[in-house]
Amino acid sequence: MSGYTVAPGVGWVLDGDSVVIAPPGTGQRLALEGTAADVWLLVAEGLGRQDVVRTLQEQYQGDDDTIAHAAAALVDDLLTRNLLVHQPRDHTS
Repeated sequence: MSGYTVAPGVGWVLDGDSVVIAPPGTGQRLALEGTAADVWLLVAEGLGRQDVVRTLQEQYQGDDDTIAHAAAALVDDLLTRNLLVHQPRDHTS
C-alpha cells in the first residue's frame, strides 16, 4: 500500500485557509482552497487515497461516493501535474 508525498522541488505554503503550491521551474502558483486544500494537506502528510477519503467523509456532510470521486479526481490531477508522487508506506514500525 502506498501513500503520497509532495514531489521533489515542489514548494508550498499554507496561507490562511488556502494552500499555495509553486511547481519548480514554472514561475507559476496554484492556489487550492476549501476541500481541495484539505486534500493537499492530507496527502502531503503521506496518507493513502482510502485514508484521505475516509477523513473527508468524516469532516464533510454529503454523499460518500461523491466525496470519494472528487477526492480521487483531485489526487489524480495532482499526480498528473507531478506535484505529488507515490510514497511506499513503511510497515516495519
